[in-house]
Amino acid sequence: MAVEIYVFHPGAGVNRPSDGPLRAQVDTSNVAYIHQLYPEGFDKQSFFQGVVLPPKLDITTNITAKVTFRQETAGSGNVRLDLAYRAFPPPAVRDAALTNVGAVVLAVPGTLGQEFTQTFSIPTGSMVPDQELFLSVLRLGSHVTDTYVGDLALLRLELNITLNDIEVFDEATSLTKKLDSIKFVGPNVTASNLGGAVTVTVTGSSGGGHLVADVKAQINGSVNTFNVPNFQPGTVFVFRNGVQEKPSTVTEIGINQVQLSVIPAITEEVYVWYVPP
Repeated sequence: MAVEIYVFHPGAGVNRPSDGPLRAQVDTSNVAYIHQLYPEGFDKQSFFQGVVLPPKLDITTNITAKVTFRQETAGSGNVRLDLAYRAFPPPAVRDAALTNVGAVVLAVPGTLGQEFTQTFSIPTGSMVPDQELFLSVLRLGSHVTDTYVGDLALLRLELNITLNDIEVFDEATSLTKKLDSIKFVGPNVTASNLGGAVTVTVTGSSGGGHLVADVKAQINGSVNTFNVPNFQPGTVFVFRNGVQEKPSTVTEIGINQVQLSVIPAITEEVYVWYVPP
């Protein structure tokens, strides 16, 4: 499952004169950087824009937003924070109200200069690819639950957006939309990857098409002979844990049993490839 990560620095925030935090430059001995100050006692918010929802947006998994602050004043107490969002379709007049994720009240670390991160979950069910995502970070400093007497510095806003992987089908039946891996097994199957394009080649055999029998249900850690459907003699291949067994280690018994020279463990996977009569 793929995840795209977007990071906004405080300088990317857009602030209104009426309720925007103070954007300030910090000069140290070696670097200079921007932060946004959210003072005590006031409701302040900063807006962020520029993320276009990707084509493979997974609308079943919420977007994770991580907001990192630094405590600018010594002392303890609680802060009340919220994050709001809206996805605008292009082109659109960007004047619709944003939706609040839900205010959280958390204790500041209590140490001057210490950083802390608050995570918010943004629902994606109503979003579609190519919409532009707007966000705002709020400190509700006038609320009775905001008891920290001091300033917070916004340092960064990070978004983690989950993408849909390739959907896998067995004929017309969908197996999964969240692909972690694919394993190809069999004597006549090869797979190659070139720049993310995977090619699977299945070659036939002179005796006709092979079928596959999964004998895992027969494995108990003490047997090495397995019942399989009727097969043509000389057409059997056995794969153990995805690796083909040497022909010298496989014995055909009649037309419906296969014996291995080893006893597979219960945790192993064994597949028998064969051509039916």
